[in-house]
Amino acid sequence: MPVVVSLVVQVPAALLLLAHQVSGSLDAGGPARDPGTGPDLGTGVGSGNGVGPGSGAFTFESAVSSVWVSVLALVLAVLTSFALVIIRRYPRTVVVAIIAATSVEALLSPIGPPFISVAFAVILAVRHGARAWAYIALAAAWMLVVFLGPLSGAPWAPRLVAPTTLGLLVVVGAAEFSKRRSDVRQKLHEDALARRRAEDARQEAAGQQERVRIARELHDVLGHSLSQITVQANAGLHLMDRDPAEARRALLNVKETSAAALAEVRSVLGILRDPAPPRAPGPGLERLGDLFEVVRAGGVSVTESISLGDAAQIPLGVGQSVYRIVQESLTNVMRHSSSVSTRVRITRDEAALIVTIEDDGTTEVFGADPEPGNGLLGMRERAELLGGSFSAGPTPTGGWRVVAVFPLAVPA
Repeated sequence: MPVVVSLVVQVPAALLLLAHQVSGSLDAGGPARDPGTGPDLGTGVGSGNGVGPGSGAFTFESAVSSVWVSVLALVLAVLTSFALVIIRRYPRTVVVAIIAATSVEALLSPIGPPFISVAFAVILAVRHGARAWAYIALAAAWMLVVFLGPLSGAPWAPRLVAPTTLGLLVVVGAAEFSKRRSDVRQKLHEDALARRRAEDARQEAAGQQERVRIARELHDVLGHSLSQITVQANAGLHLMDRDPAEARRALLNVKETSAAALAEVRSVLGILRDPAPPRAPGPGLERLGDLFEVVRAGGVSVTESISLGDAAQIPLGVGQSVYRIVQESLTNVMRHSSSVSTRVRITRDEAALIVTIEDDGTTEVFGADPEPGNGLLGMRERAELLGGSFSAGPTPTGGWRVVAVFPLAVPA
């Protein structure tokens, strides 16, 4: 837009001035004019916006404008307009070049087209970070025109200096206003972009937490259920010929365990398909008895000691995490230990719920310096997510102990 406006305003004015100068030079029979007076073009403003070296009334005292100066003005009107095309890429160079070019024309003659390209150049240069270059070049050029004009034979009349100076100050004000608006828009854009990135990061973190939760749930459900199915299937194979009734019971346990596991897996995977509908809460403290019976059916004796007090005051999330930790611990006993008995103790004091699972067997996978697997990491995450603590390791007698502490006041 600045390029088009500059061409539309500057070029026609320069052509009119050139045509007038040519006709005046060819009119040999016309009345003589005072060499110190410019052509009488009537009253008007030489600069379309009151700025630039061509500013001033068309009727004023100045040096005689020649045809070649008008040709130069036309060339500069075209060049300074097209120079605005690259000012965004080279703001310093272009603004200095445009101001210098118009200053040369102004030193030769105050009569000239309205170089509004100077105003556009200053405004755009300031907006693109060349404020000092634009203002220093503009001030230096105007002082050179005012003080060196008499030496070049093209003095500026005093009545033109003040309005032109005021016009240049208006350009400076417009440049600062444009810069301020540009900065505000840029700040709003950056703030919006920062908010969008923060929201994207929050959603990504929430999604990652949900994926971890789903993976932890699937690990607990599948790990426990598949271990139970394996144990019961092996028992059924061994008892099939010797004790068909017990084999049948083992197969029924496989069926029940697989059905329960399938229901839980469907519940967890349903979140991926449609997370909007409310989900039924997972198993909690009230399901521990069923869990112990399933483990006992797998051949591991479970001794329980549970003191919950008022169970209604225990947060739902704590009860679900306790169930999953007990479930994973008992599954590990069946998979990694030679123990045939396990003790589960859950006690409650004023501030916390303490869960201890301990077996007296020999650990096959974990040694003295255990390397945590997904099960241990999942149990630790469950406890720490609720502000509690978790520890697991071998006992002096060769067994394995898991201790999880859950504060009853769950952090928000």
